[in-house]
Amino acid sequence: MNSIEIYKLYLKNNCKICIDTRSEKIKDSIFFAIKGQNFDGNDFIQEAINKGASYTIVDKNTSHQHKCIIKVENSLKTLQEISKIHREYYNIPVIGITGSNGKTTTKNILTHILSSKYKVLSTKGNLNNHIGVPITLLSIKKTHELAIIEMGANHTGEINQLCKIAKPTHGIITNIGDAHIGEFGSFNNIIQAKSELFNYLKNNKGYIIYNEDDHILKNLVNNYSLALTYKIPFFEKEKLNNKNNNYKYNCNPFINIHNIKLINTEMIKTKIIGNYNINNIIASLTIANIFKVSNQNIQKALQSIELDNNRSQFIQTKKNDIILDAYNANPTSMTSGIQNFIDVFQFFRYQNKLLILGDMLELGGNKLKYHQEIIDFIQSKNITKCILVGEIFNSTKAHNNYLYVNSIEDCLILLKKMNINKHSIFIKGSRSLKMEKTLEYL
Repeated sequence: MNSIEIYKLYLKNNCKICIDTRSEKIKDSIFFAIKGQNFDGNDFIQEAINKGASYTIVDKNTSHQHKCIIKVENSLKTLQEISKIHREYYNIPVIGITGSNGKTTTKNILTHILSSKYKVLSTKGNLNNHIGVPITLLSIKKTHELAIIEMGANHTGEINQLCKIAKPTHGIITNIGDAHIGEFGSFNNIIQAKSELFNYLKNNKGYIIYNEDDHILKNLVNNYSLALTYKIPFFEKEKLNNKNNNYKYNCNPFINIHNIKLINTEMIKTKIIGNYNINNIIASLTIANIFKVSNQNIQKALQSIELDNNRSQFIQTKKNDIILDAYNANPTSMTSGIQNFIDVFQFFRYQNKLLILGDMLELGGNKLKYHQEIIDFIQSKNITKCILVGEIFNSTKAHNNYLYVNSIEDCLILLKKMNINKHSIFIKGSRSLKMEKTLEYL
């Protein structure tokens, strides 16, 4: 059975797509037996059938005899092919978002704003790779008016592949930094990988949205005629020439933003913390304007959105004030997060600063260098209290009397003993460390 025939089954039976037999979506689904690094979905065919899957797509010969089993050459490729067919069937605007930092936050803000006017499909969770993007696209229904697709990558060629499947009509690269540099191999490879979104849009007459203050992105756009630009707003206390800028902002500690071109309008008070998020906000506003969302709807959306999932969350416990930014970490986001914490902690209840920092993973051969640079940075900022979590941080050297622990489990034991009280705390580390566990003792 080929991909077109499988797609017809998908439409005819109104099936869900499932790749995990543990999922609640397994019943009445089409189960795709996908191979991963540590598993093979073909090993779970019988379990999928027992749990009520309508069809199972497999790419290995099997002794199982059941009419719902469909053999294909490659299960993953078949999933990608039927999602591509589905995307072409629903010819709606698709906004592709990628970047080293901020792509998920931008996606969340933009989804919230555009949903005030449109029926929006948006990437959920971490479904932003060669498996997740097809699953997201197959969720497009006839009621959807546009889609926002987050595109992640850890090697060159991946975003190009995702573009061929998702066929974005609009696209933004939030920035290009050193995330996953260990897997990419070099910073130039990261630039090449992220630029694949812009290259696709240029070749298909799509719209590019970018920060014209970012010289790397500006060079990638290279005077493309369908490019739309924005500038980072000026900070309210700075005396800068704002002739070409529509916005100003402040942080106290939440971002407040004002469109200075609109007469008699007040500062929009958001619930978004971190001045590094101003780029994500302005990028979202620029795209919202392209899709003609009213200023009133934009204002209401910005006032109501709250970031979660361990991304720049401001948490007040009975004992401490906390910025939890534990979704992921790389040198760029770690440095900007710490700097923002220093800039805004004056607005917190407590003036005792504490950093709890976990290892930054996927940095390759220079990982120790990057971690030592973080140590040098926080020491230059006169941070005297810091707990460092992980084997890489444990190999760094600090003049200050920082506390070192090998694992998150050891950190929890330490925090329980310390009983930290009346502190302003910044927490960040790579996702696999699960730094959010520290909240229980803070």
